[in-house]
Amino acid sequence: METSSSSHWRTRPVAIPAALAVVAVAVIGCSQPSPPVSPSPSPSVSVPPTAASSPSPSDLAFFPDGSIEAGRHSMIRSGKSLSVDMPSGWASHDGFRIYTPAGQSPLRPAAAFIFWTDPPFNVYGDPCTKEPLDPPAGDTAAELAAAVSSIPGTELVGGPSDLTIGGHPARFVTIRVREDIECAPSGFYLWYREADGPAGGRWPDALGDTINVWIIDVDGTIVWIDGSASVNATPALQEEMRQIVESIQFD
Repeated sequence: METSSSSHWRTRPVAIPAALAVVAVAVIGCSQPSPPVSPSPSPSVSVPPTAASSPSPSDLAFFPDGSIEAGRHSMIRSGKSLSVDMPSGWASHDGFRIYTPAGQSPLRPAAAFIFWTDPPFNVYGDPCTKEPLDPPAGDTAAELAAAVSSIPGTELVGGPSDLTIGGHPARFVTIRVREDIECAPSGFYLWYREADGPAGGRWPDALGDTINVWIIDVDGTIVWIDGSASVNATPALQEEMRQIVESIQFD
């Protein structure tokens, strides 16, 4: 599922727990902190667009925990308002991660996404020792995608390639976690947020996980979504993940 934001997609708060995390997207491990919610008399909810709806920013933080109703939902990531069209069968966990099949453990799903509250800043040059890439990857979508594509212990499946998501340019890359890495998947760190530092980061759920990464440049601001698919994920499920991310629209 970022530091303090995802499980096997979680990131640990300054030292992350185990393991796209797209809309991915699975769960790869990463812990990211739950997005801050301003005090409000009503709980944070995902709001389907209606002519009468006029939600406040706190209402758009992320999906509430539990099953996600099919339809279009709004949220804020990296300070940018966006909406995404969700099919049935997905659930939300911990304010940053969605996974399927609904009802299974969010820690070992067939597929999962991490919608980062703010984007990763760098990758690890040595994932098993949590040694960050030095110098850092860079701050453009192209530089970040290039760094993701060459993380030791992974193999490049596809990309980096150019996409347009919600009218904005994006880079897309797919990697797979090798089965011969020298540490457990929960200790194999992929990327991390600047706010967390290299002590916190994302890791995969299991060996052989495929991780898709969408890095979107929204008027100079990076919006990062990664999604992981286990070896048991069907081609239809992986296609559904792609459709979820490509349905994103920015306000």
